[in-house]
Amino acid sequence: MRLMGLSEIFVGVLSAVFILQPSIGGTARSAGARLVATLVGTTAGLVTLLALPYEVGKTLALALSVFLVSGLASFRSDWTYGLVAAVGISLASEVDPFQTAVSRATAIAFGAGLGILVSLVVWPERSRTRREKHFHRVLRAVRDRTDDAVATAAGHGKAEAKEIAPRYDREMALAREADSYTRVRGDREDERLAAVRRLYNATIIVDRADDALSRDRSVLHDMDKQVRDVRKDLSEALDRILTGSDNPRKLLNSIDRTLQSLTERSIDSDQDTEAVGARLALTFGLKELRSSLGALVDTLEDQDRQRAHN
Repeated sequence: MRLMGLSEIFVGVLSAVFILQPSIGGTARSAGARLVATLVGTTAGLVTLLALPYEVGKTLALALSVFLVSGLASFRSDWTYGLVAAVGISLASEVDPFQTAVSRATAIAFGAGLGILVSLVVWPERSRTRREKHFHRVLRAVRDRTDDAVATAAGHGKAEAKEIAPRYDREMALAREADSYTRVRGDREDERLAAVRRLYNATIIVDRADDALSRDRSVLHDMDKQVRDVRKDLSEALDRILTGSDNPRKLLNSIDRTLQSLTERSIDSDQDTEAVGARLALTFGLKELRSSLGALVDTLEDQDRQRAHN
């Protein structure tokens, strides 16, 4: 930067560092937001500095410019960085506020370009690619969590929710972050992520059924085969979604038939009220898992049709 005759070297370097994101799209979007915020802050600083006599003092100009940019940032949070530019212009010397504005904007623009170049070398991954990677990882976590919840409630396995939950939370956060960089401002979040969240939350209902069954799992003795069948079909359906190997719709129909049988067995049972309640709680939880999985399949099919249409 010094060889190119640019001042404000420190500002340019900081811009390059702060705009970096773990994808090209994210870095480019961050760079654009930083440049717009700089323009907003610079304009606010110049207006307040020129509107007030120099004798009034820079303190008032600084306060007014900060107030103005803060008000604008309430509408666009990514304009907050404009405060830095506004402060720099407001504290500029009496004779060269325009030169300060040009030098700072040029340094920030250079830093933004440098940050994008570094991102191309270090993180050559596109935001959409990164979103798909983390979507599949979060879906694997949900598959494991679903299988674990059903197995634990039916007494077929050991609860591993504490190990799976951090993985789900991490991958969901990364998927949402990557998705935010693929969307135009105002667009909705990828509907697949909402469907996956619903499916994950449905496992909590199964956990509550597990609490009711923990005292005596023998109440499920005549439901064991059906619960195993539902567990197997749920896992296979999610595997099909992950691999794209086959349509999971047939498995949903199989789950529906099994759940109908489970419901009839639960209601017709000659066990006491508490046992029947525990059986119905598990059946309800399994129905919510099926409903949530169906919503995910519907969402995926809708997106496939939209892509084919476009």
